[in-house]
Amino acid sequence: MAFVNEEEGWIVGSEGLILHTKNAGSDWEIQESGIEADLRAIAYEGVDYLWVAGNPGVILKYIVSAPAQVSPMNKWIDVWGRIKRDSLKPEMPEAR
Repeated sequence: MAFVNEEEGWIVGSEGLILHTKNAGSDWEIQESGIEADLRAIAYEGVDYLWVAGNPGVILKYIVSAPAQVSPMNKWIDVWGRIKRDSLKPEMPEAR
């Protein structure tokens, strides 16, 4: 869960779930993330960005300060996409 101030915050969860509140959690609205991955962590950076991390290797960036006419779904950017687990394995030199 990440709050940008006392009133506005976000929470993330399974299958791409992102919830947003503008009244300190009294009411929550679903925001479309555009993905089906499980989202595990959310952090707020300054006044402009939220970062979300999930499985498998999903990293999203949300532009908080985007103009109001931009739909919430279009404010989410898939920064690095999904990282294949095999791409994280170090290459081993061949035996000679």
